[in-house]
Amino acid sequence: MAERIVKFAFDIGDEVAIKGLDAKTSHKSGRVAGLCMQKEGKTYRIVWWMDGKRFDEWMQEWELE
Repeated sequence: MAERIVKFAFDIGDEVAIKGLDAKTSHKSGRVAGLCMQKEGKTYRIVWWMDGKRFDEWMQEWELE
């Protein structure tokens, strides 16, 4: 089987901005907690805190900057 190397735009621990959030939203950035290559493309597990609560979500690369 051929070796496959996937290059991600962000690495675990990187701080990223979440696109599409307006100025009223208290969180605009999060940290990368996981990386995954799926048939739909590269996804990133993003963690952020808002109002004392921890949130995490798998996001597509085009949702981040």
